[in-house]
Amino acid sequence: MREPPKMLSTKDLMYIEDLFNMLLTTNKKITYYESIAIDSKIKQLMHEIHNELKLEYNSLLEVING
Repeated sequence: MREPPKMLSTKDLMYIEDLFNMLLTTNKKITYYESIAIDSKIKQLMHEIHNELKLEYNSLLEVING
């Protein structure tokens, strides 16, 4: 992975904010779908997607925090 810039522009911050919002919204939906799913395979898939979203969220935080 390339090094992020030392200083972020307003456009960069807006893009990062959009990414966070997308991840959080998708995670809420996946958590809801997991809670109402009847099929165990679908529940497992939703759980795996939830974990992947958490990894993406944490990776994004690591990039921002340096």
